[in-house]
Amino acid sequence: MVEIVTYATHSHGLFERLYNNDLGIDVTVLGWGKKWNGLRDKPLGVLKYLEKLNDNSLVVFVDGFDSIINKPLSDIIELFTEMKKEKPNMRVLLSIEQCYNKQSNILIKWFFKYMQYKVYSCDNHTIVNSGLYMGYVKELKILLSEHLNNPNKNVDQILLNKIYWKYDFVEIDKENKMFYNCPVYMCVKGDACFTQYPGEFNFQRIKRAVTMDYNHCFRKEIAFMKVMLGLFLIYVSLKI
Repeated sequence: MVEIVTYATHSHGLFERLYNNDLGIDVTVLGWGKKWNGLRDKPLGVLKYLEKLNDNSLVVFVDGFDSIINKPLSDIIELFTEMKKEKPNMRVLLSIEQCYNKQSNILIKWFFKYMQYKVYSCDNHTIVNSGLYMGYVKELKILLSEHLNNPNKNVDQILLNKIYWKYDFVEIDKENKMFYNCPVYMCVKGDACFTQYPGEFNFQRIKRAVTMDYNHCFRKEIAFMKVMLGLFLIYVSLKI
């Protein structure tokens, strides 16, 4: 069997649809009612939960606020088995990050491409998403244990992209068979077993990402904005 796991401190976004899904699939919720300290809470919460499971158990993690299940467990297991036949060493399957290159709006495409580069800067490595993944408990514990030495409470996906390629048991669902991360402003339903839709996209979310979650990635940009703001204030004061 396969177990579906999510991390959510409260109900928001698509959580109710995920938890009370039409397929009757049980979803184990971690972190409920706990204080949210940052993105690092998710992998550490999952890692702690995995200690209770058999090493050969198969677990799927999905983000709690923006993910839905499209197919029954039997289809999920069948697909994973088929993918494993093609790549026998696969013990963990990661989802590929949102495909911003498919955007038709040039400005949106450029903006998110720049954001991806600044945050992940993975060079020649494919950017993976930390909100959809699955695998056997033994290997998941190895992968997620990297977060035990992660000092940044607001980082999970950045760290995952820095370390996943070191493990030969990791494969990426590049064809979006198991997972489909729907790009921002392109809420298209694919044929994958799981779909992750873009979360609420607004100024406050961008502000939080730049100033809190990923501020260490945007130090130059933040410094530039401060200088420009200072110059603007000087200009205004001189005009007065």
